[in-house]
Amino acid sequence: ARQVALASLERLRHVKNAVSHLEARTRDTAEALEAILDEDEDMCMMRLSLLRERPRLFDPPISPELLTQHEDVELLLESYLQDAEAVQTRLELIRLRIDNAEDLFGMKLDLARNRLITADTIFTLLGMVVGAGAMVGGFFGMNLHQEKSSFVIVCVVTASAL
Repeated sequence: ARQVALASLERLRHVKNAVSHLEARTRDTAEALEAILDEDEDMCMMRLSLLRERPRLFDPPISPELLTQHEDVELLLESYLQDAEAVQTRLELIRLRIDNAEDLFGMKLDLARNRLITADTIFTLLGMVVGAGAMVGGFFGMNLHQEKSSFVIVCVVTASAL
């Protein structure tokens, strides 16, 4: 299961990189289309049939009447722009889903880490309890034979506790 999860994460990373690359290309395409749509002269020069039939019409300066006759090119470019924006929106949704999957995986890792920390804390507490029991047993098992043995035991226990 661990290898499957790692393979899935690696695939997810590759997909995210590809989506980012496609988002950048789509954004550049949309910006280029918007730039062309802002220039009447550029759209006018895209009327290739008319340019082929009557090239003299397009000699500088181009007449104002000709500059306004580019509705067909404008409609086509606006259609392409809408398609580019739709693709951009889909890619953004895919990227958001990838981010959600990464967040979910991060939460699962956090949960596993928290479980390990809990187990470590429990074992540490159990070790302290066992150590405290051994310490008490050790105090009572001391062979301190002197005249004032209770005073010596109190001193040893106090020094050990510090």
